[in-house]
Amino acid sequence: MITPASTSTTAPAASAARRDVGAPTPGAAALVREVGGRFLRARPWIVLPVAITNAALTAATAAPLAQRRALAAAIGLALALFVAEAWWCRAHAIGARWLATSLALTVVALAVGCGLSGGLASPLVPLVLAPVVVGVAAFAGSRIAPRLAALLAVALVALALVPRGWPWPPLGAPAVPWMYVASSAGAVALAYVGVTTVVAAHARAAAVLDRLRVATAASGFLSSWATRAPIAS
Repeated sequence: MITPASTSTTAPAASAARRDVGAPTPGAAALVREVGGRFLRARPWIVLPVAITNAALTAATAAPLAQRRALAAAIGLALALFVAEAWWCRAHAIGARWLATSLALTVVALAVGCGLSGGLASPLVPLVLAPVVVGVAAFAGSRIAPRLAALLAVALVALALVPRGWPWPPLGAPAVPWMYVASSAGAVALAYVGVTTVVAAHARAAAVLDRLRVATAASGFLSSWATRAPIAS
């Protein structure tokens, strides 16, 4: 995470205190706001074709009607919440807590969807990785990143413990391979958007710092030259 340089003697202590509680420093918070806003606004448009594809493929399987309805409801609810969140983000700044909570809830919601469609055998499993990849990239250097990784580990262990066939049997062929393809493509697209947004934000912040360093160096040189120049009588 990028943290602002400072010559103040109190800045390192303040930065250390913020790191102790897992909160981002001011420069890092600005980066998280930018990344969070861009990612959350783009997410519904990436998820929409994946959701439609998986819902249609699920309807084409021989799964019990109750299972198909439950999965369709879960997919539709998640997509509706993503759309509402993206709309809200258009007029509000996204803080670190909001982004971290949103990503964590996404992991939980996707894990529930996997539990309804076969546990670790569910074709939705690849999607669970995407919010964690984005979170680790956005919160690298803070305590939020390992917490999201730990949440993913807990979710995978929980899915491994789901008894086979409970509450419904895994989805059957021929839809499952294509659902894996759709889910994997969606996970890659989400991770790509999130990570490239983080990299671009870091690059812009580094460019700003470089310009400030050049301007500061030039100002110091001119100030030094002015103090040493002889004063004309």
